Amino acid sequence: LYLWSGGLSLWGGVLAASAGGLWHARRRGFALGRFADAAALAGLWGMALGRLGDFLAGERPRENFDDGVNVTELLMTAYMSAERECTIEFPPADLATFIPAVAQGKWNPRLKS
Repeated sequence: LYLWSGGLSLWGGVLAASAGGLWHARRRGFALGRFADAAALAGLWGMALGRLGDFLAGERPRENFDDGVNVTELLMTAYMSAERECTIEFPPADLATFIPAVAQGKWNPRLKS
């Protein structure tokens, strides 16, 4: 791995955390849904450890605050489109006041509204 030469990167951390999550899930006999939950958590830890490795290797992030805002706007528009069950123009006029049903605690995948 050559950690002293920057051998731990974002994707190395994601790979290691995913492998650890898969090993743990198989060892415990988790169902697919439970494994997906564990994999998501392992992926987050892997990304965090990978970013730490990037920092220690002297790499600077390529993203900035505006990139984060753009991604958030895109995801909120996707939530809005899914709730309305139609394609909408980007960015929608009422995006700033939109709160997804899942964030309001009103979303239930078993009930069709």
